[in-house]
Amino acid sequence: RPALVRDGAALRGTIAVENRGDTVWLRRSADGVGVVSVGLQLLSPANHILDREFLRVPLLVNLAPGEASTLGVDARLPSASDAYRLKIDLVAERVCWFEDHDSRPVIVDV
Repeated sequence: RPALVRDGAALRGTIAVENRGDTVWLRRSADGVGVVSVGLQLLSPANHILDREFLRVPLLVNLAPGEASTLGVDARLPSASDAYRLKIDLVAERVCWFEDHDSRPVIVDV
């Protein structure tokens, strides 16, 4: 559930996430593999990927199944005047995007 506000090239707000699966989402690990982050991909208004690795928002704590958290977002867009879309998904670092396993990303216009 994103609550994002754009002011020119500045993008700020929050994203709420809830673990509806059966595995703990790790905030960190010794080698970084499997750490879960919120990943934002920058898209054009026509849904062309402009930056697949636009922003990562790390979890603040490990999230067990059924737990939720709200994360802050603070980013700069490439242009203050161009329209963009953000594709918001979770990513298990160096493993997969959740979308690759039937999770539905959220797309918002900014």
